[in-house]
Amino acid sequence: MNRTVNRAVQWRTHVGGAVFLTFPQLNRSAMMTTVPLSLSLLALTAPPIVLDGTFDDWSSIDPIVEHAAGAPVTSQVDFRSVRITHDYEYVYLHVDFGHVVNLQALDGRVAIVLDVDGDAETGEQVHGVDGVDVIIELSPASDRFPDRPGRGVGLRSTTYEHDPDDETSQRLSPYDISFAMAPTYASRDFEFRIERGVNLPDTPTLLRGDSFRGQLVFTNVGGSVLDATDVFAYELTDVSPRQLRQEYDPLARSDATDFRIVSWNAEHGSLVPNPGPFARVLSALQPDIVLWQELTDKNSASQISAWMNEHVASDELNTEARWHVVFAEGGGPLRTAVASRHQIDSVKALAVLPYRDRPDRQVRVAGAAVTISGKRLLVVSVHLKCCGAMDTREDRQRMTEVRMINNAVRNAIADGDFDGVIFGGDLNLVGERIPKIMLAHGLDYGDSLVAVNAMQLSRASNATWSEPRSPFTPGRLDWLLYSASSMTVDRGFVLDVTDLTPKWLDRHNLLFSDTLSASDHFPVVADLVWATE
Repeated sequence: MNRTVNRAVQWRTHVGGAVFLTFPQLNRSAMMTTVPLSLSLLALTAPPIVLDGTFDDWSSIDPIVEHAAGAPVTSQVDFRSVRITHDYEYVYLHVDFGHVVNLQALDGRVAIVLDVDGDAETGEQVHGVDGVDVIIELSPASDRFPDRPGRGVGLRSTTYEHDPDDETSQRLSPYDISFAMAPTYASRDFEFRIERGVNLPDTPTLLRGDSFRGQLVFTNVGGSVLDATDVFAYELTDVSPRQLRQEYDPLARSDATDFRIVSWNAEHGSLVPNPGPFARVLSALQPDIVLWQELTDKNSASQISAWMNEHVASDELNTEARWHVVFAEGGGPLRTAVASRHQIDSVKALAVLPYRDRPDRQVRVAGAAVTISGKRLLVVSVHLKCCGAMDTREDRQRMTEVRMINNAVRNAIADGDFDGVIFGGDLNLVGERIPKIMLAHGLDYGDSLVAVNAMQLSRASNATWSEPRSPFTPGRLDWLLYSASSMTVDRGFVLDVTDLTPKWLDRHNLLFSDTLSASDHFPVVADLVWATE
């Protein structure tokens, strides 16, 4: 399927002639495939806050709100603190919600109520805040079922309403303000970002004044307030844009790398009908192993190996290398696979994993033995059950799946002589994070496999999934796990091609839209080095 991209790219030239940019909006309904090559784009330095679901970078920032426990016992949320900071592009919030929750699947609703211009004369009064212009809703109600629990994230302006009968009327989305949060799985603490300088229809410019005010409010599905923070005010100081630097090839691997592995969800086998973006990205990355998820039962090992040999060019050092594929024998309509330029064999213990209570259905997993540099690697591509939240049927199924996969890998290790283990795939951690822990447990000589710390090249986030047409905001769904006893990670990253400068796009024959038009998932990349004995 063909996907399209529209990011309004704003270039700004400041003192000294340095060039800066922001990406205010992403929308797949219109295509943008080029970037002005005449402009000298430099690569991002690390932002002060990284949206990765860990919170060490918040340790020096004092709370702007501290809230004592006191919500009703039945309330999912009992706010404890709010921290805020900002840079030129974003305002960031860190919120302690008092309980472990899935914010995109609450029984009630959290409203982040914002007077975005600090002017009480614009907007409306909402809860305890005068002049509210924008409301970000976590688990908003649907139009069809307003009295039921919602899901995802919503965005509202108090001074603008979408007209469904007017084709020119804009339906607001949290993607319009680059809203994102982490972690994706259930947590007590979350961090958020909101883009500054966005102009929504008939709404004051977001967060470009001297200050803004806000409040967080939790209501039940009937609209009754169960808990709320105090109203807070935050001063926005002048901050220079971060200079972008990308002096060296951001896709290059070091000479120390023994092999590069890529894990990629192909979104219903889109690589076959839409080969261009997948082929360009993989040719630029030059992986040795590719872990595929979300192929289909209409695909096959011979088809995917033929596709890769046709479309994924070998580099100068591997001109004779051919791709070979182990394709999952089970998994239903969606399948996983392992592709390798090196010697590859199927692993019997992982060939088919039927559910005990439903032997006609199987776990989505493929396992292969890959020989690289004389060492034997067990490589596993997994795709866990989608959707749901904490304590739901979907989350319980994920727990069942990882127990089955972990047990099968133990059997494979017992039957074979492996020097290391790598998992890659779409773990769909939108409930609890326990499935990742269970999947990795005890598979490295009794220790757990370690997650590759893969960040986007912008260093702003570790999100691996983004889909503006969805009610859900970007998040980390895809992971790589490895045996730390036998391997080290030279580098790991999540590739969103829009993070590359025109120089490197051109050098690698990539289009600005390639990753976004290929799939709703980004490829996760790791360069690994065998440990010395």
